[in-house]
Amino acid sequence: MRITFQFHGWKSLLQMKAGTSKILILKPVVKGLGLERGMPIYSYTAKDENGRPLMVSYLDGKPKEIVKEDEVKQDEE
Repeated sequence: MRITFQFHGWKSLLQMKAGTSKILILKPVVKGLGLERGMPIYSYTAKDENGRPLMVSYLDGKPKEIVKEDEVKQDEE
């Protein structure tokens, strides 16, 4: 997967209460991205080239397309 960063960047806060955790996104960011209450956001954990953990979130309401590892290796050759 290749990711192209745009000029949008923000700091999110992790809120933890009894039994649940939430990642809070500021309202201006939500409005700027055109998100609405109840929209599904599919998020996945990954690591960058330096091994730093990251979270990738798809904002179009569709889950990530699953690609088998063998297919990825063939594409790289």
